[in-house]
Amino acid sequence: MTSVQAFKRNCFFIMIFLILAAFAPCTYAEEDAAVSEKVSLIIENLITPGMSERDKALVLHDWLTENSYYDLTFTYYGPEGVLLHQTGVCESYAKAYQLLLKEAGIESILLTGKAKREDGTTESHAWNLVRIDGKWRHVDVTWDDPVDGGAENKKLTISGLENHMYFLAGNSFILEDHIPDAESAAQIKNLAAKDDISTLPD
Repeated sequence: MTSVQAFKRNCFFIMIFLILAAFAPCTYAEEDAAVSEKVSLIIENLITPGMSERDKALVLHDWLTENSYYDLTFTYYGPEGVLLHQTGVCESYAKAYQLLLKEAGIESILLTGKAKREDGTTESHAWNLVRIDGKWRHVDVTWDDPVDGGAENKKLTISGLENHMYFLAGNSFILEDHIPDAESAAQIKNLAAKDDISTLPD
C-alpha cells in the first residue's frame, strides 16, 4: 500500500468516526428522554396517594421482576435495558430501580462488588441500599428475578420464579453471598456511623 493509499484510507476512517460521533449525542439524548418518560409513566401508573414507602419500594421492585429478564448476552448495563428493552444485567436492574425510587421520593444508593455463586466462585454484581422509614436495607432486584432455564432468551416477563428473598434484606443475610467492594463497604460503614447501627440491621 502506498503512502497516498494509506492516507486516503485513514481519511475515510476518520470521516466515518466523525459522522458517528456527530450523531451519537442525539441518540443518547433521545434514549435518556425515553428512559425519563418511562420512569414517569411507571410512577404514574403504580404509585398512589397514601402508599407507604415500603409499599412503593415493593411495587416498583415487582414491576421490574415481572417486566424484565436477565440479559445473558450482556448487552444492556444502563437503566434503558430493563426499562426500554425488558432485559439487562444486574447493573441495569439496580440503576433502573434507583431511578424509579428517586422519582417516588425514596432515597437509595447503588452498591457494587461481587456475588458468590452456589459453586463458590464469584462474579461482579450490583444491587441497591434503600432507605425505608428511616432504616437502610438491601434490595437485590436481579436475584429476586431468577433466570427461567428455558426462557432466558425470550421476552417472557413472568417466569413464575420471581420472589422477595432479597427485598429489604439485613446485613447478615445479604453479606452471606454479596461482597461489597471498597467504595460500597465504605458507604455502608459511613451510613451506619452517621445514622445508627440499627439502621443497617443484621
